[in-house]
Amino acid sequence: MPKFRTFKERGEWVEAQFIAEALGRGFTVLKPWGDSQPFDVALNFGTRVVRVQVKSTSYRVDTGYRCQFNTNFNSRKYTLDLLDFFAGYVVPQKAWYLIPAPVLFN
Repeated sequence: MPKFRTFKERGEWVEAQFIAEALGRGFTVLKPWGDSQPFDVALNFGTRVVRVQVKSTSYRVDTGYRCQFNTNFNSRKYTLDLLDFFAGYVVPQKAWYLIPAPVLFN
């Protein structure tokens, strides 16, 4: 597992991993400039753009891992108007989980 000095560094690395995985599967990837958008990456599905917030964890709990899918206290809250999917990456397992945003908001 790579070593990171900050969670920000790990987040940037995980976003790059997600982009590489999506490109490798033939998706067109859109990356917003800067950190001001509520999503990290968008995927172009022909006439539809799907907004994805990328999260990661290495925090083991019992037989699984815990990943936080909420914003930090300085950011605006996630809503269905702002994003469509969460991509959760379990770093030690090298495993991706794609979760539709409505599953976490209902």
